Amino acid sequence: MSLHSPKNRYMVEINFDVALKELGSKVTFTSDSIKALKSLASDTAKDHKCSVVIRENKADYPAFDWQVIERYRLPENIFSERERIGRRVEELRKVAGMTQEDLADKAGINRVTITKVEAGKFAATIDLLTKIAKVFGTKIDFIKK
Repeated sequence: MSLHSPKNRYMVEINFDVALKELGSKVTFTSDSIKALKSLASDTAKDHKCSVVIRENKADYPAFDWQVIERYRLPENIFSERERIGRRVEELRKVAGMTQEDLADKAGINRVTITKVEAGKFAATIDLLTKIAKVFGTKIDFIKK
């Protein structure tokens, strides 16, 4: 967040982390019109699978006191089941401190399969999810939630 207050009262911050994994790109826009920013925020969140925060400067210019007034985050169901499971597998793997190769070796499957599952490009079978779940010491319903 900038240390300077723009003359505009409202700011929208768009975080593309969800859409562009590990890129961490953020964009901010300011406006005096909350209506324009709300429209931009909701349209962007739907089109790009990202999170959006609208802030209002509660102080008078040139001071600043940015307060969050609205958040837009895609509902979980916007992602396909494959993408959701893939994100969950990736999250579990990273928390466990494993590489894709480590997970593949422990599950007895090919690393390319893990890559495709995590990317949401592969419809994982129950047998495959069971193998992955065993590595994490859990059941497949924990992966699917």
